[in-house]
Amino acid sequence: METSAINTKSQDAHFSTYNLQGEPGTLTHGQRLTNRILRLPAVKQITGCSRTSIYLKISRGAFPKPISLGARTVGWLESEIAGWIEQRIQDSRLSNK
Repeated sequence: METSAINTKSQDAHFSTYNLQGEPGTLTHGQRLTNRILRLPAVKQITGCSRTSIYLKISRGAFPKPISLGARTVGWLESEIAGWIEQRIQDSRLSNK
């Protein structure tokens, strides 16, 4: 993943996450996320899911839907992917009790 310098003022901006239903969520563990757009290779790397499983989960409503970036290009909001991962962690820990 590429890294880039961030303006100090932008670090103080309002950050938000959204759950799979599009409702506002909360950041946990001191996370500060932006609405950076991630392309499929980054989403696959971050989640550990294959392209096929990502699109299958989307069709079942169990993964954030991509946003259109152009005629044949899509991406995912980093904050939505982070929220999805956090939910998987919480669900896993609850089911192990």
